[in-house]
Amino acid sequence: MATRGVFGRLLSQLKGEIVQELDVARILPQLVQKRVFTVAEEREILSSSDPRFRADVFVERLASKGADAFDEFCVELKSTNPRLHTRLLRTRQGE
Repeated sequence: MATRGVFGRLLSQLKGEIVQELDVARILPQLVQKRVFTVAEEREILSSSDPRFRADVFVERLASKGADAFDEFCVELKSTNPRLHTRLLRTRQGE
């Protein structure tokens, strides 16, 4: 796998929490609208009936997209899961 950068490492570090807590179906449409993900990626991610599997695939895809995508994710996360957003910011500050 290519170098993931600081945001990829941060997502990897919190992947367990994200997979457990994130409802991908709530956040993904907004990220498609902002062109962080494509419609095809959205369909692929949401094709599984297992929410944890969807979140796992989502995190892996997001980790490869860079800083701008990570920032858009944080904006959406703030409104959909404020607790997870706060955890992400605190971990980011510790980097």
